[in-house]
Order: sequence, then structure tokens, then C-alpha cells
Amino acid sequence: MTFLVGYTSSGYLLYHPESLKYLESRNVRFNEKIVFGDKASIFKQNNLYPSEELEEIDENWFVNIEVNRNTNQANIAIKGKTAFNCNIENLQDISLNKNSNKRKQWSVRKARNKKNRKVKAERKPQLLDVKFNENDFILNELDSLEMLNLNGEDLKTCDEFELKRLDEMSFAFLATLSGDPKTYNEAMNSPDKAKWREAIDDELDSLEENKVWEIIDRPKKGTNIIDSRWIFKIKKDINGKDKYKARLVIRGFKDKNEYELRETYAPVTRLSSVRTGLNIINRFNLDAYQLDVKTAFLNGELENDIFMEIPDGLRNAEAFKTSKVCKLVRSLYGLRVSPKRWNVKFSGVANSIGLVNDVIDPCLFTWRDGRNFAFLILYVDDMLLAGNDPYKLKEILNKLGTTFQIVNMGEPKEFLGIQIIRNRRLNRMELTQSIYIEKILKRFQMLDCKPVSTPMVTRQVKNKNPENYSKEKVHEKVYPYREAVGSLLYLAGGTRPDISYAVNMVSRNSQNPTQEDWLEIKRIFRYLRGTSELGLIFSGNDNALRGYSDASYGDSVVDRTSTSGYIIRLFNGSINWRCWKQKSVATSTCEAEFVAMSIMTNELIALKHVIDRVLEDRVKEVVVYCDNKAAINSIDMAGAPNLRHVSIRYHHIKQCVAQNIIKVKWVPSEKQLADILTKPLPTSTFEKVRFRILLENEE
Repeated sequence: MTFLVGYTSSGYLLYHPESLKYLESRNVRFNEKIVFGDKASIFKQNNLYPSEELEEIDENWFVNIEVNRNTNQANIAIKGKTAFNCNIENLQDISLNKNSNKRKQWSVRKARNKKNRKVKAERKPQLLDVKFNENDFILNELDSLEMLNLNGEDLKTCDEFELKRLDEMSFAFLATLSGDPKTYNEAMNSPDKAKWREAIDDELDSLEENKVWEIIDRPKKGTNIIDSRWIFKIKKDINGKDKYKARLVIRGFKDKNEYELRETYAPVTRLSSVRTGLNIINRFNLDAYQLDVKTAFLNGELENDIFMEIPDGLRNAEAFKTSKVCKLVRSLYGLRVSPKRWNVKFSGVANSIGLVNDVIDPCLFTWRDGRNFAFLILYVDDMLLAGNDPYKLKEILNKLGTTFQIVNMGEPKEFLGIQIIRNRRLNRMELTQSIYIEKILKRFQMLDCKPVSTPMVTRQVKNKNPENYSKEKVHEKVYPYREAVGSLLYLAGGTRPDISYAVNMVSRNSQNPTQEDWLEIKRIFRYLRGTSELGLIFSGNDNALRGYSDASYGDSVVDRTSTSGYIIRLFNGSINWRCWKQKSVATSTCEAEFVAMSIMTNELIALKHVIDRVLEDRVKEVVVYCDNKAAINSIDMAGAPNLRHVSIRYHHIKQCVAQNIIKVKWVPSEKQLADILTKPLPTSTFEKVRFRILLENEE
């Protein structure tokens, strides 16, 4: 007996499992009732393969499902021990034992943890007439399916070898698992048709209310007409109930209009501005609101003529679908110009009510009247509004609500994935990303890992010499290295400066990662497992803007460049930090430290401008701290010979000091907060610096 595996130019390509050889033949008789990898189907063919020829059958193979669509019945045989006859439309819970009142969910067991036990072929399955729930039913012997997300959300991130372990029946069963529909027809043919229809109608009503398009006669032949598609998603509401969402998206990549960069680029606020705004809210005990704009992109007004085919699901569309098209009046999700048009629209409305956007951060809008002030931070369609004038805040809310569909969520609780815990009585605010950490640990199967105390091994030389480096490359589909680095980068840039150096190191090997690199990412996950609740805390009252810069001279063994880092603090709370590899090779520690100070000065000046737009001149002092006296002395020494070769763009720090814009002070190495961003520290030192960075610091 052989199995068909493919075709050749001269016949069929067959596989003979007993000899482990491939055969080629033109004369083949097929038995379509036998499935490779499913000995239960072989067992049923008694006329061809009598049971006495099959004394023993591998228990793991004895799985079979037969569905009769005429009677809507399914016969399920499992492991040669039990078979089920059930109705596939009305499926309820399973009872594995007639004499037991307990019901238990079938768990998925991993094949690699089981021994290949044998079961006698003469043993006939016992038939039980039971009913079970299709959505809750998980076949007990689908090897390694517990590694997969059964609703299809994380199927793309599962390990490739886990999928390869599944037999054909398992693949077929996996393909039938319910998930979000991919197309309109799939949604309309699903069991939840009514719920998806309701979601589609809600989206169409919103589009019609915003007058997104006009239905016109089909233009002349040759006009670029773009089609669209529906995106379906089942989300959870606050109470954990399923919420069916549908969104119409135009296929903007088919738009043939020529656009310049200024027509498509739309700014968003920086995370440093968000942290600065939250720090100001806490410091001055301001009233704050978190706002969200429903269907924000639909408010943008288009400047070019864009035509779209009549979308699926539009009421009575079949009568005129071939003769009519939609001419877009407003931007629609999927268009390249939609983000820009929305930003232009919102900026115009904000300016009309007295909010002025900043030059450095265009998504920061401010208002001032004497000592009263208000500011608004915009990130696409999410907003933070705060101020010390409740009447002005109410006016802003009312005027924004007359133009846009604004959802006022009250006091900020979560913004851009950052949880905000505020205690106004104690004048204290905590920013964490614990929920996000749990998600990425689950995504990369590290929930049950053993915690460690540091994200990197102490004094580990990360940039090893390539000649001594492992040649075993990581398979991207088996180990999603870049996805892990991207997930960690958002966390490191949000609320966790303590992992910035480790993440910066692993990101340098994203092009050709090795097994050692993957183990280092897993160590970061292990560190996060034990510190998931850590975050930034704002509770200080100091009015200075302080920056700490440091550099690790020539630490890269590969190209001998230096690693720099800085941390900027406002009101004794960390609002910005950065870890990066310098672009040029420094000739001395003095030069590496000088370059780090200069780059941090750029960020300090920009942040000082943003803070002054909100608080006027309440922040009086800007201080730069460095632990290298030679670099500090070089600032005051005009034409210092050891820095004459340094690029001129780094020398502007001298002008800032001369004009009294900033002050440069020396700090001992044991009090250098930026040390955590330039090297892997011993556990005791790491924990001390981490405490001072995340919590308030007594200057």
C-alpha cells in the first residue's frame, strides 16, 4: 500500500511507508477512504485489510471523524477506546464517564510528553450518545494544539515544528475551528450571521451619517476605481462579553494618485510628551480627561477625486452595483491620505476654540490666560485633556463634541497601553504596563518561566567576535526573534528604562540572530516575569529639569563603537531616556562622554520648550550631570586639543552653557543614573539604580 504525495511529468509520485521510499507510476488504483496517518480508516477497510493483519495499532494514530451531512451526525472515534455519535448543530458539554456527574473540559496533551503505547485492534469502540458544544469541544488527541490560540489570533506566531507534528486529520480539524471571518461571504455564511449583519449595519450607518461618499454613475472607462473589503473582529467589552465589530476598509494601495510626502505624513505625539503631560497633571493636581474620537478618519475632507466600488453589504446594492460607484467625499480607513486629512481637520477645529499646536510637537495643543492654562495631547484619535481652569475645560469638551463624536472616559486609566494609577490625595501617580507584559509573555510562551533578577548577565560582552560566535542561525518561523524585539522595544520606550540597554543589545542582531541571541531575549522575558508590576512613579515636587548622561567607551568588539545613554527627569520623575550606539568610533572616554552629553542637550532643550508652553517659566533650572571630569572641562576650554576633531554639531553644548541655557555638573559614578543604560550591572548595583530611576530621587 502506498500514498499519493504529488505528481511528476510522467505519472504519480507515491510514498511507501514500509520501505520509506518514493515510487513513480502511471497505473494507480485509488482508495479515497484511507487517509495517510489515520490507521482507524485502515481498520474500517476489512475487505482489503483484515483485522488479524493489524495486531497492534499505534494508539496516537487511532483518531477518526466521520460526518454525515444528510443526517447532520458525526461519528468520532478516539484512541480505539471510545466513540461518540453526536449532532453537529446542537452540541453541548461532554461527559467522559456515564457514571460520573462531573463534566470536564478536554485538555490537549503534547505528543512529546507521551510514550507510544499500543492498543489491541480487536478492541471495538464503545458507542455513547452524547451532545457537546462545538465551540468548547477540543479534540483530546490533537498533538500540541495547546500551543496554539484556538480562535486564530496568534496562529501565525506558533512554532513551525508544532504544526508539522499534526497529522492530516488534526490539520483538517484545526481548519474548522471558529474564528473571525476573513471575508463578507464568510461572515454571512457563519452561525453568527445575524450578529455580523448588525455590526455591518452599524458601520454603514456611521458612514452614511458622516456622508463619507456620494453614489454617482460609473465614470468613463479608464478611471481608477478602487474596491474595498470588510474587516471583522470579535472583541471583549468591560464585562468580558463578546462584541462584534465590522469595519469597511478601502484598498488604498490601489490608489494611483501621485502624492507628495507632505500630503500623506501625519504626526503623532511622542511618548516623552505623554509622560511629561502626566507628570505635570500630577505635580499641579490638575483635572484631567481621557477622550476618544469615534470613526476619527471619517472626518477628514478629501482634496482629490477618489472612486470606490459599491461595497458588499450595502442595502439594495445589487440593483445598481454594476452601474454606480461611490465618490468619496471624506477620507476612509485604508487611504494613504486619511491620517493626514484627519490631523488637518482636528487641528483646524482645535485652533478655532483657542488651542494652539506647538511647533516642536504639533500634536500638543495649549491654551493660556494669565495663570490659567490647559493643554491637549493627541495621538491619532486618543486624547488627554488637562488644565487648572474647569470652565475652559468644559468649553473645550462641548465644542469638540459638537464637531466630532467624542467619548469622554473621565479620569485617565489607560492610555496607549499604559495603566495610570493616580492618587490625588497623596499627589502620586504610577505608570505601569503590567497587562502588556502579561500579553507578550503569553504570546511567546514564557508565562511559566523562572524569574531572574537582572535582564542581562553581569558584565556580559554582548557584541561577541563573529569568528567565535555560534553559526547556528535562528529560524524566524520557529523563533519569532524580530517580533519579540519589537514587543520589547515598545515596553522599554514606555515605562521600563531598566530593560532599555538589554533590548538595545538584542536588537543589534535582528538581521542574523543566533541561538545565543534568542536565549538572551528569553532572559529579558524571565526578568519581566518577576518584575511585571514595576513602573514609573511621579510624586516629587522639585522644579528642576535634570539630565544624566553616560557612555561606555569602545564596548562593541565588532566595530569598537561606544554605547551612550541618558535619563531626563522632571519633578524628580523620569520622563525620557535613551540608549543607543554612537555612529562614529570615539578616540577616548572623554570624547564618548562629550558626544553623549551633547545629544542629551538637544533633547533637554526640546523638552524645556514643551514644558514652557504649558507651564510658562515655572521650570527655572536645566542641569546636565556627567561623571567624566575631562568631558566637563572640555566644555569650558575653548579649542581643547583633545576634541578638535569632533564633528561641529556636537560643540553646540558649549554655546548652551555660555548662554546659561543649561548647567553642567559633575556627579560621582555611584550616583550616575544613566549607568544602567550603558552596561550590564551587578545585581545589587542594578537594583539600587533601578529604584532611583523608577521612584522619586532625592537630589
